[in-house]
Amino acid sequence: MTEIEKQRDETGFFKACIVAGKRIREFDDAVIVHHFDADGIPAGSIVFSAMYRNGIAPAMQCWKKTTPEYLQKLKETTFKQIVFCDLGAGYTSKLAEALPDREIIILDHHEPETPVNQRPADSNITIVNPHDFGIDGGNEACGGGTSYLCFREFPELSQLALVSTVGDMQDRAGLIGVNKLILKDSVDAGITTVKKDLRIFGRSSRSLIGFLSYASDPFLPGLTGNDKNCAQFLAENEIPYKQNDKYVSYYELQEDDRKRLSSALIEHCLANGMAEKAVDKMIGDVYLFNNEQPGTPFFDSHEFSVVMNACGRNNEAQTGVGACLKNPDSRKKAMEIMQAHRQNLRSGMTLAKHKLSDAGEFYLLDLRGQVKDSIIGTVAGATLANLVQSTKPIIALSLDEDDHEMLKISARGTNELIEKGLDLNQMLRIACKDLGKSTGGGHKVAAGASVEKRSLNEFLLKCAGIIHKQLSGEEVKLD
Repeated sequence: MTEIEKQRDETGFFKACIVAGKRIREFDDAVIVHHFDADGIPAGSIVFSAMYRNGIAPAMQCWKKTTPEYLQKLKETTFKQIVFCDLGAGYTSKLAEALPDREIIILDHHEPETPVNQRPADSNITIVNPHDFGIDGGNEACGGGTSYLCFREFPELSQLALVSTVGDMQDRAGLIGVNKLILKDSVDAGITTVKKDLRIFGRSSRSLIGFLSYASDPFLPGLTGNDKNCAQFLAENEIPYKQNDKYVSYYELQEDDRKRLSSALIEHCLANGMAEKAVDKMIGDVYLFNNEQPGTPFFDSHEFSVVMNACGRNNEAQTGVGACLKNPDSRKKAMEIMQAHRQNLRSGMTLAKHKLSDAGEFYLLDLRGQVKDSIIGTVAGATLANLVQSTKPIIALSLDEDDHEMLKISARGTNELIEKGLDLNQMLRIACKDLGKSTGGGHKVAAGASVEKRSLNEFLLKCAGIIHKQLSGEEVKLD
């Protein structure tokens, strides 16, 4: 039974969060295990902050994925309690087998491995997951949001929950469901201000020329990567990018200048062939944090989430946690990491233009040996949003840096394709079945997998068949 078919029970979900939060704050020998992305790092930081308020400073571990190697290392520790944030729900049987003597609480929004009514009553694992209550974890509640709801008595933590929400791209069509409730908490507490504005990275932390030149989501035709063209574009549209010999940021412009820039940029992108759907997404709600310093990336939820993503994707998750906890040294280092990360993404997008092919049922982006596995998902999403008409999903390939026998797979879709039946979580779970040690899963709109190199062709054929069935309205069973 899917989350749509289940009876929606927000009250039950909130009660489960409260119970879990109360128990977590009683833990005295715990480790927090969180995912390595822009949702997982704030999610883990929320739990750490809540426990720290009780005088407990738990250990923290960051995982890219649940693997036997990670499980073995965790098994060798002596922690009595484990809190998983933004991962774990899809691997409960492995966790129960590897860690039967630990008390485990999983705060996750990915689809659970087994339905509630099939879980053992005497399990050492407690799962708090929106899917169990008829709430879609793909667009209504993220990992950070689930963590926040466990400690809702601390409204200041709603800031990190919103960073998670934006980092998990659940704000693309506006916040709904549980996410909307968390935003209300944050606005009511004076933490967050909502504005309608351009949704391009660098509004607060970059000069206007850098704001345009370094844009990669979306990729601005004729502007991204070309400082000279950006300066000319601003001058032609009478946008003052310098004041008193000082370069200014987007937020330092007068409101009329910001509106004129937004209109000119939309016209420019449409005139230069950008997909209309990508242009439409350039304007939307942005969430600004009233307790942060304007001019820094931590003032803007989108920029904050990019910093988190950069830290996680560059093996600096602990720096990201420190930035969430407002450590000045961590924040300085995190911004340096972010700058290098954005440059890598720009290079990845340039490669994508030449490596993209149409594989029939999906677009194939083969970047093996050219783009790191830690950013392949971001490049795949940006490619689907900017370089093609999104009438089909995209599957991107990179080498698995942790296992030379494996490939890292990232699959991305759109909400429109989901409405037509696409389910990338289901697709990857089925396609990986019986392919050695291949595993996969995630959300309907975005999912990932590790696939044996020798099984790639069979895997892609299975994906094509599953996508065809899903978008044709045929039943696809996950055995």
